[in-house]
Amino acid sequence: VNTYAPNACSELQAPPLTVAATTVNLKYWERHQVETHWDAVAVEYSVNGGTFTDVSAPSNSEAAGCALSDDTTGWDPLSCTGSTPVNACGYEDTKNVFSGPLESGAACNALVTGATTPYAHRCHQITGLNADDTIRFRWRFASDGVSEYAGFYLDDVAVTNVRVPNACSPDTCRGQADGTACVDGDPCTTGDVCGGGACNGGSFITAPAETASVTVAADKTTYDWSAVASATRYDVVRGSLAALPVGPGGVDEACFDDLPGPSLVDATIPAADTGFWYLSRGENACGTGSLGQQSSGASRITTTCP
Repeated sequence: VNTYAPNACSELQAPPLTVAATTVNLKYWERHQVETHWDAVAVEYSVNGGTFTDVSAPSNSEAAGCALSDDTTGWDPLSCTGSTPVNACGYEDTKNVFSGPLESGAACNALVTGATTPYAHRCHQITGLNADDTIRFRWRFASDGVSEYAGFYLDDVAVTNVRVPNACSPDTCRGQADGTACVDGDPCTTGDVCGGGACNGGSFITAPAETASVTVAADKTTYDWSAVASATRYDVVRGSLAALPVGPGGVDEACFDDLPGPSLVDATIPAADTGFWYLSRGENACGTGSLGQQSSGASRITTTCP
């Protein structure tokens, strides 16, 4: 039986989305089994690259764009972690999260037995937005060092009122000879040509290649690497040398997300007799580059920067 790790702080992030209205609804299916009111699954969002904020409570309001059948239960304050949080993400006891289920016993001395909760459909409405804002959602898991259970399972995520990542374009191929250059509106293709009166996709633009040539400046806080063709932004994962290899995520690792160029300034100082490792990767509208390979040849994977 799978169980999550103790003292974990890990997350799954959706890609940034462009808002098309003043509200959006986040919808998904989930099931979970985590230590009641000690461990947690937080659902948060960030607007325009700002601080991550808690989503609203799950709703079943049809007026808000949800369904009467949507589940609103199980969204409660963490409550048992204390004034000095013992969970790895440092979540306060007032933070609303999914935890449990409470099978028996007192709220802060609960027993969790049996299977995970049944799959439940959740709907959260996010208000106060502006058209063309960017919004990013994440599901963040926090555990302490005591009891571990089956964890959190997520499926079928949908977000309303966002723009799709391809542009509307006029039908320029009507009456044009096959092979005439055109644009099909998909930013991930190049060399589009007319064929049979329609614009057909050309070569597919892939995610950026692996980054290389990392250097550290004399100030020991500035890290640079070679720019990668087609990359429009970069991510960096930092972790503790003592916790190598890379992943699975959380605890010792940190993510520097969507950097505008091939450079990072990180003034964090590791503890005495320890050190940090850094990995960079490129991103574009068509995908995310690689963090490289382990000595075994397997790809490096971490949930810290999904």
